[in-house]
Amino acid sequence: MIKKLQFNAVGLRRNVKKLIEHLQMEREGVPPENTRTTDKIDRYLDQLNGLLITMDRIEKNLVPRLRDVTSVELKSHELLFIALARPSCRSIFEQLKTHFRDRSLSIPFDELASIGDAGEVLALIGDSVLDMAVLENLWDSSMATKGNLTKQKQNLVSNSNLARFCDELELYEYRLTSNLENKANARTESIDHEKGTLVEALVAVIYLTDGDYNDIVRLVPQLQ
Repeated sequence: MIKKLQFNAVGLRRNVKKLIEHLQMEREGVPPENTRTTDKIDRYLDQLNGLLITMDRIEKNLVPRLRDVTSVELKSHELLFIALARPSCRSIFEQLKTHFRDRSLSIPFDELASIGDAGEVLALIGDSVLDMAVLENLWDSSMATKGNLTKQKQNLVSNSNLARFCDELELYEYRLTSNLENKANARTESIDHEKGTLVEALVAVIYLTDGDYNDIVRLVPQLQ
């Protein structure tokens, strides 16, 4: 089943670096008085450099932390980047596709624009895997305990509980987002939902790459 759930590698870091290089070369050729163009390029560079810096932080700080907590060594970080990508990333890559429309760049703009959507799909996979792993941890052969099983499971996989685990891992601080994303008016319920989604996406990454289902089963007690 896992083979059927593979993602094509989009090369996020590599393509972000290529876009930065193209934009920097373009900026060097823009006359200083053309501030409208230079300001636009600077905005693009600011957002792309922000993504690159966050990916560097993920590899330097988050990956070792995840290894310590989950005991899983994530050898490939591409899927982890996608798991942490939010839908707001779409805007920057769609704008860049329009910006470079008259140039034949070997950049998969459509796939890059969809990384946030792919992150949501990862969360869907992780949600299903986590549900089964939680049931396995809670299972008791006694028929008398079955009435509490659903309630216990709901408590463990609730957004508020997954948000707590997200905070422990500090996943929320490593999201890949557009710099233009508005977080000021986000409600607690909305933030908890996003944090829960990040945990579910991480579960999918572990399940699909370097770990397996048993790694998820061993992770469940940390949610209790």
